[in-house]
Parts: sequence; C-alpha cells; structure tokens
Amino acid sequence: MQASTFRYYELKISAKRLPGRSLRIDPIAVVFSKDNTSSEWNELGRTERRLNEWNPNFASAIRLPADNDNQRRVELRVDFYNKEVQTARFLGAVEVNIFSLIYAKGQPVELELKTPEPTRGSPRVFLTALQGFRTESEQSSVKLSFQLMQTNFYGVSMRMFYEISRAAEGQWHSVFKSDYIQIDQQGWGQFPTYEISMRDLAMDVESAGLLINLYRYRRLGARKLLGHFQISVKELTRMSVGDFIPFSANPNEDIIAADVQVQHVQKTGLVYEIGLKLINVHWNATSLTDSQVR
Repeated sequence: MQASTFRYYELKISAKRLPGRSLRIDPIAVVFSKDNTSSEWNELGRTERRLNEWNPNFASAIRLPADNDNQRRVELRVDFYNKEVQTARFLGAVEVNIFSLIYAKGQPVELELKTPEPTRGSPRVFLTALQGFRTESEQSSVKLSFQLMQTNFYGVSMRMFYEISRAAEGQWHSVFKSDYIQIDQQGWGQFPTYEISMRDLAMDVESAGLLINLYRYRRLGARKLLGHFQISVKELTRMSVGDFIPFSANPNEDIIAADVQVQHVQKTGLVYEIGLKLINVHWNATSLTDSQVR
C-alpha cells in the first residue's frame, strides 16, 4: 500500500535596504498568520539573517499553515526587528495573502516594507512560498513527556538530561537532547514536554526502535550515564497505561535499578502523545555521597 503524501509550503524571506543598515543592525524576521474569522495574529516562527548579509537572506524557512481551501482567507504578516538591543527596535512589517504567494509558483513576491517612521531608500521585502511533499510518517511527530518519581536523593543536588539516539548502519546516532533539569532534596523532576518530528528523529513509525540514555551532568561538560532503555514508537502505541519498559542501570554508578512506566499513550491526528515516568528507583547512596566531595 502506497503511503499517503501531504503537500506543504515553507516561506523564504529576504530584504533590501532595511532601516538602520548603516548602523549594522542585526535583524530578525517574525512570521504571523490569521484568517478572516479571527482578529488575533498567531506566530508561526522566526528566523535570523545569514551572517554578514546587509541585504539579508534569512536563514530558516518558516512552515506555512496547511494547504487547504481556507488558504485564500489566510493573511501573513512579517515583522522585522533589530534583536541586538535590550528593547527590540521595530523596523517595519509587510502583510500579504498566503494564496498570492502560492499562486506565484515559487517566484518571490516583492513588497514594500511599512516602517513606523519615514525612511530613505524604499526598503523592500521578498517572500517566496516553496512547495514540498511529505509522507504521513514524515508529517508525524512524537510529543514526549518524561518525569522522575519522588525519591530520596540523600541530600544531593544534581543536574540531569536525556538523549535519544537512533540505530543506523550498526551504530547509535544521537538525534535529540533534552534540556537540563535540576534535582534537589525535593526528590523529583519533570522534563519539559517536547514535540519532536519523525523527520528529526530520522525514522518512521515502523522503525525498529530508539535508545534513550539518562545522564547526570557533571562539571565542565562531563556526564555520567545513569542508565538507558530501548523502545519504538510502534511498540509504545501498543502498550497500556501502567505497563513497564525495562530500564538498564549503568553498573557501579548512581542508579542501582529502576523501571520506566507508561503514564499516557494517545494518537491525536498525526501526533503521538507519550508520557513516561522513571519509578522504583534505587540509588547508590555511597556513590551519591562520594560525588559530593569529589
């Protein structure tokens, strides 16, 4: 059976003669959208200029709203700011109907920048809607929530993070790293919830699996592997709340044993919502207290 494909558009931005160019501004472009049923603008993304370009091309393309019959009613707004000041200086904005960009079929649409005050040089903005196609699996994403149980950390304060790797060509390759969280005497921790696209994970739903390593961060970039577990998104979708995933603790390190429990599994549209919790944690008290004096 052939996989379904979805059309999408990304917005590329460039500009000429932005205000303040002689002052060596560092501009940023912020893209918003709204339809005629709403009075509120919703931010789609932001992008910085490419290095050392004073008539800048902006570095990242911004994903536009889904391709559907409502696009004729969707308006886009692009605001430009100088980001290297404490209070961001507003440089100007342009507005355009999204369908007019799509109708241009990959050619840039030239617009006059509306500035808050008169400026020399007639600043111009060029917007290009680039078309692409993706399969359903590439459109999918995983919204991952991961937390640690309440436990006794023996008075130790530590920073922790996790890293996701994918198997390829007989090796594990890192594809995602979480933020650090601080664990202290309260004995629990909640990582931020991340939505990670299947494209960024370099996998599809049928993939053999992912490796999730849990680390303790040490000084000067050093880290200690506390343990790991392996699972695929497909396997997770077949599990129920309360099911366990085996956790392999790193011998002779801070964790002696633990389990990963499924807290939440749900598919909403193309998003897999997954909640996991590290429970039944048995800490190596000697290792923890020794690390305090190293």
